Amino acid sequence: KQACLFKKIYVYYGSETGKSFRFATRLASDFGDVGLGPAPLDELPLRVDDLKADDLIIIITSTYGKGHAPTNATNFAKKMQALPVILSHPVNFLVFALGNSAYLNTFASFGYEVHQ
Repeated sequence: KQACLFKKIYVYYGSETGKSFRFATRLASDFGDVGLGPAPLDELPLRVDDLKADDLIIIITSTYGKGHAPTNATNFAKKMQALPVILSHPVNFLVFALGNSAYLNTFASFGYEVHQ
């Protein structure tokens, strides 16, 4: 078994058609015992104080239509805005954003919003 830099890896997804969910499911299973999830993005608890320095949050999300959040992620941005501007400790996270290139002006824009 290969060593991992993180003790827990939480995988969350925002998906309208199921593609982000499939990526999240595969990724969580690839992490074995340290991978937790996947769970819809709206279920992310956002209790930053519960996260440890050796935890990682992975967010895989699509952008629906012209820059909208997927149905199971619509409340996430509101929750994020309620977080304190200065956190008590760093939070390790990454965002994998998916989108439809037919929407040039809003391609993967919800993923960008999540990253902010």
